[in-house]
Amino acid sequence: VQQDMGEGSEGGPEGSVSFKDYTNTFGGPPRGTNSITVQVYVVPMVNDLMRHWSCENRPPTNATIAGLPAWDLENGAWLLDTNAAHFQIGYVYPNDRGNLARSGSDPTATPMPSGFYERGQQEIQTILASFTPTPATPLVCK
Repeated sequence: VQQDMGEGSEGGPEGSVSFKDYTNTFGGPPRGTNSITVQVYVVPMVNDLMRHWSCENRPPTNATIAGLPAWDLENGAWLLDTNAAHFQIGYVYPNDRGNLARSGSDPTATPMPSGFYERGQQEIQTILASFTPTPATPLVCK
């Protein structure tokens, strides 16, 4: 696991907020070369203004993660908002050139072994099924 921390800020007519964000990367060394790489990006919701902005920009949900409403972006990424944080879960295949919307028959820079794509699909479904944000309190939009 490798964790990277960043900083950002958002602003609008209501005010501005500074925050830290965290990217947790899971994958065989070097990252993603020999295995699927999974990333969990986390932005803590540091105040009610961030929660308000998250609520304003929410499309209708189309998935459930940890029993909470979520978004399956259908490109190898899922989004989940809780009252405590915004999460993005994503994965890429070995030697991916950046196209997350890859199908099992698409070529990669290095051909995947037979069944690798299918095992990867099973792996990400297991990860999503076991993902539990703490606390698992849904984001309440007012």
